[in-house]
Amino acid sequence: MTVTGTDVVLIVCLGLLVLSGWLFVFWGFGLAEWTVYALIVSAGAQFLLHPGVLSGASPGLLIGGFVLVGTGICLHQLTNHQLSKLRAAGRFREVNWRDLAALSLWTAGAGCVLTVIHPVFGLALIAGVVAWISFALTPNAREVRTHISIEVHCDPESAFAIVGNPRESTRYNDDLEVDAPADQEVGTGYRYRWRKHFKEGYVFEDEEEVVEYQPGHRIKERSLRHPPAFGTCTVEQALGGTRIIFDYEGMLSVPQSLVGLKKTAVIKLIAMRQRISGRLKELLEAPAA
Repeated sequence: MTVTGTDVVLIVCLGLLVLSGWLFVFWGFGLAEWTVYALIVSAGAQFLLHPGVLSGASPGLLIGGFVLVGTGICLHQLTNHQLSKLRAAGRFREVNWRDLAALSLWTAGAGCVLTVIHPVFGLALIAGVVAWISFALTPNAREVRTHISIEVHCDPESAFAIVGNPRESTRYNDDLEVDAPADQEVGTGYRYRWRKHFKEGYVFEDEEEVVEYQPGHRIKERSLRHPPAFGTCTVEQALGGTRIIFDYEGMLSVPQSLVGLKKTAVIKLIAMRQRISGRLKELLEAPAA
């Protein structure tokens, strides 16, 4: 058999599909795009093993597929341009849903192109998407945990006086504003608001409630405005000083989980906590402290 013009067109389409998919990778998506790439490679093998058998391919489905792919890329590019403004306005959820919509359009377009080559590829992609959704929406897949500990050359009482009082957090956390009642003693049920100014130009706000308080040892807080999240700070005696342990337990939103941002979220949370811990260590070990 010989390679037909349709074969050449579909080979070019597969190449463009891979390139467009890589744009999402470079933009930060962590979903299992590799599954789609594997299907694309399998579809490409069709040309090598069975050239000339694709002359009946549907031009309409092919064009429709690339319209969806292009729409997804344009939507994500538009979101990138508006990112700072959206985040500054606190529209984080809208950004997440836009990202999910963009990736969904690209995946649907890829499915159309693969179906043109062989219906089995389209069905395989649908099965993969269903399997991913079923996995991504489970509590274990959405759960985010981090654990950071530092050792400081000071006594536990001095350390807890800082980390156990929300009003003191602005001393070691840059660009943080805390609105905490000064006429109330910190303890279980204590509530306060905070806002964080990021260098990218947006502001993140939240309200916290202390749900566990052991003077000199542990304070645990939960978020009241966002998906369930708990932050625990434990202070304990260590060799040569004090050990401060920060534990975080949170849940990704539905679009964040579907897009596959768990690994990215963990990396960013750990990096941010490490920066804060470094400032805290400097504060507690400074001569004036």
